[in-house]
Amino acid sequence: MKGRSWTSSNHRGDLDLELALIVALLCMACIYALGFLGINIGDKLTEAASIQTDSYVGGPSVPNLSPIEDPPGSGRYPIGPITGGTPPYQVIEITDPANPVVIGTTPDIFTITDPTVGEHDFQVVDDGDNRLENPIVITVVEPPAVPDLNPVEDPPGSGLYPIGPITGGTPPYQIIEITDPANPVIIGETPDIFIITDPTPGDHSYTAIDDHGTRLVQPITITIAIAETTYFTSDGVGTITGYDNVRATADGHSMANETIPASINGVSTKAIAMGVAISLPGFSKLTGSLTFADGITSIGAGAFQGCSGLTGVSLPTNLTSIENQVFYNCWGLTGTLTIPSGTTNIGVSAFSGCSGLTAVSFPESLTSIGNYAFNFCWRLTGLNLPSGLTSIGHYAFQNCRGLTGPLNLPAGLTTIGIWAFDNCWGITSIVLPDNLISIGDYVFQNCRGLTGISFPANLTSIGRNAFAGCSGLASVDFPTSLTSIGQGAFANCAGLTGTLTIPAGITSIGQNAFASCSGLTTTKVYATCTFGSVVFVSCTNLTVSIPVAKTTWTAAFFGAKAVSTY
Repeated sequence: MKGRSWTSSNHRGDLDLELALIVALLCMACIYALGFLGINIGDKLTEAASIQTDSYVGGPSVPNLSPIEDPPGSGRYPIGPITGGTPPYQVIEITDPANPVVIGTTPDIFTITDPTVGEHDFQVVDDGDNRLENPIVITVVEPPAVPDLNPVEDPPGSGLYPIGPITGGTPPYQIIEITDPANPVIIGETPDIFIITDPTPGDHSYTAIDDHGTRLVQPITITIAIAETTYFTSDGVGTITGYDNVRATADGHSMANETIPASINGVSTKAIAMGVAISLPGFSKLTGSLTFADGITSIGAGAFQGCSGLTGVSLPTNLTSIENQVFYNCWGLTGTLTIPSGTTNIGVSAFSGCSGLTAVSFPESLTSIGNYAFNFCWRLTGLNLPSGLTSIGHYAFQNCRGLTGPLNLPAGLTTIGIWAFDNCWGITSIVLPDNLISIGDYVFQNCRGLTGISFPANLTSIGRNAFAGCSGLASVDFPTSLTSIGQGAFANCAGLTGTLTIPAGITSIGQNAFASCSGLTTTKVYATCTFGSVVFVSCTNLTVSIPVAKTTWTAAFFGAKAVSTY
């Protein structure tokens, strides 16, 4: 181009045109070449544009952007496993985009626990600040609910137990039995109500799971009573009325060591009917030990009378009174009888004739022992009577010949019935309570092992034959308060020796009061006293001193060795 000159004003448009033509030719050549090689230039341009605009290539990813509760009902929603990007990964809740919250860091899997009802959004950011292209969404719906977690049989007797109507969640609902949590069993599906049919006896647990895997907050429980195997019969309202020994025999049941059940056919047992052992033969066939359910509060009079095959009874703890003749003549009972702690009264002849008993444990609550209560329990070896006892009935311990050692009567005792301890041969001493003012007829008759007795200071009378036949009694020391000694009160007390001191305040001594007390040697009586006949008959060593003015009394002292005056 030597010799040519270009100026900016004259030649710039020509230059620009030439350059444009050159570029166009080069582009056409390139496109032709690429087409010759089979490369689609349009596709490559699109790919290039994508690479430049997508910042998520090489970032984290998850297999499921809508995780579900796993396992169902656990409240746990696992996110992951997270792959790609650069671990560890931050998990951020972005439900409120303006207030993101970092909730944890994980190398692979993160579990969202117990999210509240509603929709929750989460993001995952790796160590290079790369994140998921789209957020994770967890939707928690209101869980299913039922109006009654303890459904009952409806209608009664049908064996049908309706669950529902089920509300909340997303129907339909699966019903799953979870009685054995390790082995749940799907038993059906329903849009609203499901019927459990004829469940077996025992406790059963169920849950309902909706279409999103959300379950009831608490399980449903159905309890089916376990049928009792008992041969005791009931009136249907809580009273035992008998024992079906015929069926027991047919079933090969031994009828030994029975327990009276706490309930029969779903009705709590509260009482034993009166006289069932006499009116129905079944009870009389019972053998071995008999245990009562604690809910029983009453045992009717004569309920087990004559059940001689019984060897032991375990009385209910709630028993407050033992009625008359309940265990009369149950002579097979052995060992220690324990009276329940709340019992206040033992009825007439309640344990009379239970000759195998060796001991009785009385509760402190006991206040009264009835007539004949332990009559002829002749193997009893000792009595520890409760401090609250106020009354011992007639013949209560008569013929309990095995009783030995001292007899300490409670301080609160005010009444001892006639013949109460008659023929209790082994008693060696008696301490009577201070409150006792009278000793009844025959109370300690024939207690021949008795060697000493302590009379209370306020005693006023000793009844007929009260100590007759107490041949071991060596001496008596009467209180000054005593005013009356009954007929035969100390007859045949051959062990009495020496001087018998009769208080000046005594006004009456009955017939034969000291008959055959051959060991007595002297006594003195006072003018104020009246006597029955032969008070000292057969007292062959006794000299009686009487007032000179009462020589007409000599008939009263017939049989004494001598009578003197003063």
